[in-house]
Amino acid sequence: MAVDPKKVDAEPDALLRGSVMHSALQRFYASLPRALHADRVTTENLDAALELMRRCVDDALETGVRFDLTPVQAAELRQTLLADLEGFVRDEAASQVAFVPRRLEVGFGSDRAAPELQRGLPLADGLYLSGKIDRIDVDPFSARGIVQDYKSGKGAHS
Repeated sequence: MAVDPKKVDAEPDALLRGSVMHSALQRFYASLPRALHADRVTTENLDAALELMRRCVDDALETGVRFDLTPVQAAELRQTLLADLEGFVRDEAASQVAFVPRRLEVGFGSDRAAPELQRGLPLADGLYLSGKIDRIDVDPFSARGIVQDYKSGKGAHS
């Protein structure tokens, strides 16, 4: 059996990594209220939130990873995703912003979007932007909110 050093050290492509990361985050925030009996991650529930994130990463890897990854690549992908996402959860717990995650994977500008969002975001005469918002957090005491767009580039925790 020949071992190709390029394949041993090869990193999973960014598209795969981003897809698994998004899936893990969607699972995490969808299950957060039920699993932690809380609307958001806080310092008080951080340990339980980290354990939940680990389960969500493992679930996302089971369903979202193609079969041509070597065991080494799969382990590396899991390790770097956990480092990034555990850092993300720790940052959420330490945040002074008390907004609550309320909407996940909100599409706009397509027939599959909610009726009020099907047209998209107008940019210019006859030109509309379409896409998907990863997460919308809201202030439970006002009409304010934050649009979250997950990224996994150089500013990530791994």
